[in-house]
Amino acid sequence: MIKQRWLVLLAVLVLALSLGLAACGSDDDDGDTGDTNGDTTTDDGSTSGTGGDVENPGGSSALGGESDPLAGANAANGEALFTSLGCVGCHAIQDAPDNPGGPRLNEIALAAETRVEGLDAEEYLRQSITDPGAYVVEGEYTAGMPPYALEPQQLDDLVKYLLTLFE
Repeated sequence: MIKQRWLVLLAVLVLALSLGLAACGSDDDDGDTGDTNGDTTTDDGSTSGTGGDVENPGGSSALGGESDPLAGANAANGEALFTSLGCVGCHAIQDAPDNPGGPRLNEIALAAETRVEGLDAEEYLRQSITDPGAYVVEGEYTAGMPPYALEPQQLDDLVKYLLTLFE
């Protein structure tokens, strides 16, 4: 009887741990990032269409205007990553209810331009994803964001998507 209780308790703990890890995201990239906003991804990884092409609201690039480092990025793929990595579990966007896990990202493209002195919006977003402890937004948030080790293209796509969130 006692052994059966321990097995049930163990099963409940495993289930709770699994759900907790799922909410934090995953590195699993099966290549299926969806197709929203009319963009398509070809076999060689390039994109075509018009949905992902959104300008940086600040109008500047991290390279001082020489070339756009996000030129090959796809905002639609970034939006799919935002969902598949579990970002939506802590960060509310648009009309979603507030989530105390992390700050709301409705106007992150505008806020990111001035959040950290010396960093433009793109640089700040890259830093926030890869080194979330470098600058922590004040507030009563319940979760500490884990650092994400993304492929360069994934990071570009995610940053490009976040730069579309300015409404």
